[in-house]
This record gives sequence, structure tokens and C-alpha cells, in this order.
Amino acid sequence: MQKAFQKIIGIFILLFVFTFPFPYKILPDVGGFVSPFFESIIKWIGDNIFFIQKPYTVFLSSDSTGLYIHTLILFLCSFILGFLWYYRWREHSKSKIFVDFIYLFCRYYLALQMFIYGFNKVFKWQFYLPEPNTLFTRLGDISPDLLYWSTMGLSRPYTIFAGLMEIVPAILLLFRRTQLLGAILLFLVLANVWMINLSFDISVKLYSSFLLLITAYLIAPYLKVLRAFFQGKMVTLGAIEFSWKPFIVDKWNKIFKIIIILFFVVETFWQYIEMGNFNDDKAPRPYLHGAYQVHTFVKNKDTLAVNHTETWKHFFVHRRGYFIVQFDSENMQDYKLEVDSSRKTFKLTREIDKKEMIFQYQIVEDKNIKVSGIIEKDTFLIEAKKLDLSKMPALQKSFHWRVDE
Repeated sequence: MQKAFQKIIGIFILLFVFTFPFPYKILPDVGGFVSPFFESIIKWIGDNIFFIQKPYTVFLSSDSTGLYIHTLILFLCSFILGFLWYYRWREHSKSKIFVDFIYLFCRYYLALQMFIYGFNKVFKWQFYLPEPNTLFTRLGDISPDLLYWSTMGLSRPYTIFAGLMEIVPAILLLFRRTQLLGAILLFLVLANVWMINLSFDISVKLYSSFLLLITAYLIAPYLKVLRAFFQGKMVTLGAIEFSWKPFIVDKWNKIFKIIIILFFVVETFWQYIEMGNFNDDKAPRPYLHGAYQVHTFVKNKDTLAVNHTETWKHFFVHRRGYFIVQFDSENMQDYKLEVDSSRKTFKLTREIDKKEMIFQYQIVEDKNIKVSGIIEKDTFLIEAKKLDLSKMPALQKSFHWRVDE
């Protein structure tokens, strides 16, 4: 029964890998190619079997309803295929070879994912510096996932450390002599990641669970040996011996492995080389990016008090192309932003109704900016000063060995 379960999990891993979209840079995204086919099946099952009444996402994206339905379908298919394999083809000469292939595939797939996620942390692409609007949002108004993300983004040393904790075990997975050590270390690392995702409601719960399952699958063949080891018995933690020989001679087999590793390196580093960005903290921000404190707010030629409910307290230019207004009440309103620096104008688009507004802007001395335009037939003139975010306490690079420093 244990071997049957091993086959079920192995088949499930293969099916999930080749049907889940992942944004590779040079490797083919097989999941992205086949996902429309599966999404149509998911839609039918969601409507006609689960009778889901509320609108739901059928796309195979992070923690979507569609992905959960898809995972259930794959597990049921794996359950059927696994038992057929165990009871009908387990004595087949190719059966053990296929099991070994799945194990080898899992090692390399998990290593690639950890390289991608690990270097995303090392180069500060995953946990980036908090955007200006986030820095000016009250702590109690920030969702747990964004709060965790922003806190991690404040410390480059820790994100580098967190990235290396994924990269080093991934390297160990690539070599048979160290594959068990790599799998055990990754299980501990991914268990922590999985718990963070659950605790802070971060929307990669299902995929992190899947990666944790792969590490457990890699450790499973060694469980008896590990049990004996922790019981104080003499054991040999050697690599699993495959039942098949390389299809090419040993020399070329090593070359083939080197080529695969080089593919992994290129896949991992391609986006950083392409963007020239190996530290996102230092990456150039778009024009006008930052936080602005409003000191003059004129509506229909009437200057409003600073604490008036309609008064803008701050406005922010987000690096992803958003213009965000913070009112005196601390509430925020965001717009899609398009800047025309040659005409000194920017277009704001309200995403709810796609209503567009054109504003003129003028940069004046001492980092001041004047903004004028029309909103709902009302004319506005706003004067604001750009704030130096580096002086905010959250962005100070201070370090204290002693509490009384």
C-alpha cells in the first residue's frame, strides 16, 4: 500500500507541474499553454457538480477557486492511475524506471523553483521596499499579508539570508550524495514558508503546500534509515540507487547534467540581466515617484482648510503606475496613472468606472509641485512638497548592539 501511495503522489506531482502555469523566462510554460483547456473543465465542474453560485475565478492562479478544483481533479486522476499502475503494471520492467525518473524530476524541479524564489529574495525582487502610500498608511489599516511583505522589504540583509536558505539546499539537491540533506533542509525552510503563508493570509498557500509535498516525497524513501539513525543505530545515508543506467556513457552524462544546470542558471538570472537590476532597493523609480505633502488645496477658487474632509493630505506616485490620494480622514483613493512629461500633464483613470481626468503639473523650486485640473466639474489647484522618504524611521539603516546606544 505504501508503494501504491508513492505512485499516486508521484503521478500527482507530474500532473500538477505540467498543468500549472508558471512565468518562466526561457523554459516553455507548458501549464500556461494547456490551462485554457482545463479552465473550461473547471468552469463546468464548478457550475454543475459543486453548484457554486457566487462569482469565482476559474483561472489557475494563486489560491483561486479554479486552482483548488483543478488540484482535486488531479488528485482523483492520480489516485486512479496510481492504483492501476500498482495493481496492473507494478511487475512491468519499466515500472521501477518510471518511479526513479519521477524522483529525479522532483529533485531538479524543486531545485529550479528554489533558485527562482531564492534569488528573487537575494536581489530584493520579492520583498521590495514599501511604496510611499504604504509607508503613510496607518498600521491598523494594513492587511496582514502586506504588513508582512513590507516589513520583510525593509531589511535587505535578512532577505539575502532568507534567499540563501533556499538556494543552498537547492544546490545540494542537484547532487546524489547530498540530495537527502538538501531535501531535509528544504523541508524545514518550506515548512516555515508554508506557516507564514497560512498565518499572514498570503495567497500562495496551495503552491507552497505543493512544494512542501515534493520535499516530503523526496525524503520518504529514506524514512526507515532516518528512523534507525535517530534510534542510535549504525546506518549509511547513501544516495538511492537507480534501477536504470544512464542512456549515455558516464562522461557525456556529466556533460548533460552540466547543461541542465546551466539552463537553470540562465532561467534564474535572465530577468535580472535583462533589467540590469540586482538590487531592487537601488533600482530607478519612475518620474515623479514618491510621497507629496499637500500644503495648499483650492477647490473652485476657494482655499479649503487643511483639516477639511475633502482636502488632500498627501498624494503618492506608485512605481506600478498609480496615483494615490490620501484624504484628511486617512482614507485613500487610487487612480491609474499615465504621465506625459513633455506636455507636463498626467491622466488619471478611475478603475471603477474608467472615468478619465487630465491634470497639469508644474515642478517649482524646493521640490514643490503644482497640480491643477477638473474633477466632476470642480476645478482644483493643489500645491505640495515632495517628502524625503529616507528620513522616515522605518527606512533608517540604524543598528544597535546595546539598548542604551
